[in-house]
Amino acid sequence: MSRPTAPDDFVVGRASILESFRSRPPRASRHIVANVLVTLEDAMHASATSQILLYVGRTEGGGLPVLAGAAPIIGTYHDRLVLTDAGWKFAERRGVLDFRASQ
Repeated sequence: MSRPTAPDDFVVGRASILESFRSRPPRASRHIVANVLVTLEDAMHASATSQILLYVGRTEGGGLPVLAGAAPIIGTYHDRLVLTDAGWKFAERRGVLDFRASQ
């Protein structure tokens, strides 16, 4: 898996991916995922793309989070999927940014 902000920095394996999320500082965030397009390549493999919009905020003494000063992150995920005995699983998820942050 790679994040849209670091598309060439892969985190490999379920345990490593979980640890990468757990080691991040706490924050309030919402991912909006849209325009999901899945293409079946054969009976066992598929590819998918989806557009993402990430809002990040901070919590301050309870109540609703306050939006961070930075603009939302807009990007795309490119996925490779494989059918396993437990159902469809991600074989790879690569994120890329669609817009640069404003200067």
